[in-house]
Amino acid sequence: MTLLQSLTASALLGSLLLATHATTANAPNIRILNAAYTIPVPANAGAELRAVATFPIANYTLDLTDEANGVATMSYTLPDLLLGREQFIQMNLTAKMDNRREFAGPLATASCEGPWSAMTCHASFMVKPDLVKLEAMLLERQDPAKDLRLEIARRFGNDPIGVTHVGP
Repeated sequence: MTLLQSLTASALLGSLLLATHATTANAPNIRILNAAYTIPVPANAGAELRAVATFPIANYTLDLTDEANGVATMSYTLPDLLLGREQFIQMNLTAKMDNRREFAGPLATASCEGPWSAMTCHASFMVKPDLVKLEAMLLERQDPAKDLRLEIARRFGNDPIGVTHVGP
């Protein structure tokens, strides 16, 4: 190998390593996790009502690509069984201290605790269920828990709060 070939090979290898480092340093850190959302019900509520107060959350996603700079985004979809339609929710990190995080977005706020992969968030929403659509949907699906689901949606409509739990 000539000196020119050796220098060219070295330069190419250096460029390749630099490009690999730059790609890795800016690589997206997006996590799609399992999560559930629970509407609070009174302790004296029946087991049947408590059974329909928890909903699986679709597309629960954390974008932590720029977490080192204090930037993080949480997004998910509230289910049609709660609102009569699916509702996309997105919130941005507004404050962080240890394992406590605050998020805010146009349709929700959340106060969260715990590691990202097992976080619990107390959320408040600026969305209301469409009870007419929800009832029609439940009738169409012949849902045996129709009345209980409507009761949960009414409770959410009167006080749109709840808890999300991330994890298995």
